[in-house]
Amino acid sequence: MVKKSVYKDKISTKSNRTKENTLDYYISKVSAGINDVNWWNESEEKAESRNKSKKQEFLKKNIKETSVIPSHIRKKRSVPNNMGYFETRFGTVEVGYKKYKKNSDIAFSLVPDSIKDTNNIPERKLKDPNNYFGGGTWSRDKKFKVSKISFKYDPQNKEIQKLEEDHDGITDEEDKLLYQDKKEEEKIEELKSARNKKNVDKKNLDKEMAQTRDVKEEKEEDNLAFLKIINNFIDNIKKEKIKKIIDSDDVISRRKRIIELSSNPGFDQMSLENLRKLLKEMLKEEESQKLPDEFSKINIEKLTKKQTKDLIEDLRNRFSGDEASSWLTIN
Repeated sequence: MVKKSVYKDKISTKSNRTKENTLDYYISKVSAGINDVNWWNESEEKAESRNKSKKQEFLKKNIKETSVIPSHIRKKRSVPNNMGYFETRFGTVEVGYKKYKKNSDIAFSLVPDSIKDTNNIPERKLKDPNNYFGGGTWSRDKKFKVSKISFKYDPQNKEIQKLEEDHDGITDEEDKLLYQDKKEEEKIEELKSARNKKNVDKKNLDKEMAQTRDVKEEKEEDNLAFLKIINNFIDNIKKEKIKKIIDSDDVISRRKRIIELSSNPGFDQMSLENLRKLLKEMLKEEESQKLPDEFSKINIEKLTKKQTKDLIEDLRNRFSGDEASSWLTIN
């Protein structure tokens, strides 16, 4: 379902251009260079011509949109937890989703290329056999990161819209998540009107009109392609056709019991035999997870009482640090 919205006309000023949260603006900014003083002083007509040429080149070459998004990202408490990442022709997309909330919103954010290395963000295809969604059990960064270009799917009204209001005067429609084309539409009409006047250079007007239409069509194609990717992901989540990390009630209750057992006052008085049994049970819970090296080749029967207690306390802290998880492959 396409959400209808109103595109508020903006006064074209230098101050307004810096506040616009659109890919058009970021493409123009990157192409000019942030420190290019001449860019800020050039005429509006010259800027429009340069920006149109840059957008056409950017769209034609299918340059990743994530290459021009500002590096600023932030956590937002009201946004679902990080569920994972997957690659698209537009760049890396981060997914936010609450695993235990029925009909949770699904959030999507284009990850700026400039922060991927420093944040250790993986590059995996959606159908990569190692790409499980649901977040790492003890991930330090399980919170969803909001970039400048982020969206959410609302399962109640089945709509996709901007994740949060960015106050740039533009409310994005579902079929225009990446690009708006109102400026191109207005320019085409303006050129049509100019062409009907006497003593005008129709050849140059036709050339400019063709270029503007080309930009508009490229935007439409990218918008529809991106929407299709998002809708496919939503459908896969609904139909359980992607690999997910899920937590069963049994696993959660078992871990709670283990945490309680290893935390109660009688823990220090437990016999070595009972401590070993507890450690075995805890390690069994984690057998499908990637544990640190010190857990990989443990001979429990040879551990001292102190060594056994230390390992139990280490695992207990890990259990307490996040929700219990178990791997499940969904075909």
